Amino acid sequence: MQDVNVELSQSSTGVVSLNDANVRSLFEVLSGTISLSDGYGKPSNWFSTITGGTGSSSGAYSGVAVDSSGNIYGIIENSGTGSNAGILVKQNSSGSLEWAVQFPDSSFVLTGVVVDSMNNNDVVVSGNYYAGSTPIGFLARFNSLGQGLWQTDFYIPGDHLVSLNSIAIDSAGSVYGAGVGFDTDDDEYYGLVVKCTSAGGLSFKNGYKSTTPGEFVSFACVCVNNTPAAVYVGGTYSYYYNPLILKMGFDGSELGSGYINEDFYIDYSVKSIALDDFGSVYLSATALPVNGETQGFLCKFTSGLSIDWSQLIPYVITGISSSGGSVNVSCNTSSDTILFIKYTTGGSIFFARSLSALGGVYTPTGGGSRSYAYGNNFYIPMSNADRPVIFKAPTDGSLIGTYTPFTYSAVSIGGGGATGTMSSLSHTFSSISTLSSAGGIPSVNFVSLTNLLTPM
Repeated sequence: MQDVNVELSQSSTGVVSLNDANVRSLFEVLSGTISLSDGYGKPSNWFSTITGGTGSSSGAYSGVAVDSSGNIYGIIENSGTGSNAGILVKQNSSGSLEWAVQFPDSSFVLTGVVVDSMNNNDVVVSGNYYAGSTPIGFLARFNSLGQGLWQTDFYIPGDHLVSLNSIAIDSAGSVYGAGVGFDTDDDEYYGLVVKCTSAGGLSFKNGYKSTTPGEFVSFACVCVNNTPAAVYVGGTYSYYYNPLILKMGFDGSELGSGYINEDFYIDYSVKSIALDDFGSVYLSATALPVNGETQGFLCKFTSGLSIDWSQLIPYVITGISSSGGSVNVSCNTSSDTILFIKYTTGGSIFFARSLSALGGVYTPTGGGSRSYAYGNNFYIPMSNADRPVIFKAPTDGSLIGTYTPFTYSAVSIGGGGATGTMSSLSHTFSSISTLSSAGGIPSVNFVSLTNLLTPM
């Protein structure tokens, strides 16, 4: 670091902008140089991986978003590049690398990514990190060149838990984070929803706690409907892990809420949430029925939060997205294979595809951006043989084939019915006054890897 200051004839205590190319060129290459490789098979179908590194943890793409030009933004929770800090990566529509930004230390975990297509294709991420023993949730915005614009932190002074698990964005560029906090006074977990303007200013921070002592509320995912304006939050209620859904206005007001009272337990809580083009909401969870076999649970709600239909499938659902008149579901299986299932909005299956590869494949669970549909393509974030991978495939199920090392195949699966009733949610609502927020991001908080990645 002192070499940077000497070369720039700058005081060792001066602020150094890592967005400056002259500064970046003086930085040492990180331990375990990472590189990008592209694999091409047939037109419109490709995969890309970021590999390498000497870190102790393997890497996986855990979220993906696409801008109006078809550029892809992926987040890697653990990069495997020595520090294991999270990485934000931009690729063009062909999968070639544009830039990558690594967060400053290994405590940074990225949980979601969205693109602001109305504001110069800025990209915003959610995540969590530690400042000493204090857990902090954050939202951070970058421009399309990978330069940090702002970061807003959410924390309670001390070592009280605050964790943001998912992110969504509205048409004005305001961003919403959903997660969980811990109230040390009541010894209870509460659901947390925060909103920031496109400039990083705090709009609201709301907490939701159960009125029943000993129960908890936890939020896992969030999505936004622009017309009519509504924010939908998915999570878990009570120690019976009941799937929970909350509907809010853009001003933070509650428009409805409820939980599903099923005849089976929900294990590991709700995973993801999505909206279709007609305003209906889809919620997924992992179900552990009485027979002990792990199942995926998929439920469709109307915009008024009544249940339209629900299903159990014999796979772990890791992400859901919507395109046109269909719902796209990604699943992990026990055989290290990923399944893509395309549903009609009525709950029947259009088709199913499997993706397998030497070394196995899996896609991380939870959050609102674990899978993505844009235009005529799926984008699935995952890992193969400890390498972060984004797989792109057409939403019509075509281009079946082998793209070494991946095999993309047609499969036949069956769905099962699930009975469920919607119950009113008994909770208290409060705007959390003890939660702090701080806007503004020091330019040295992010290390741009643009000059450190060499295409293979």
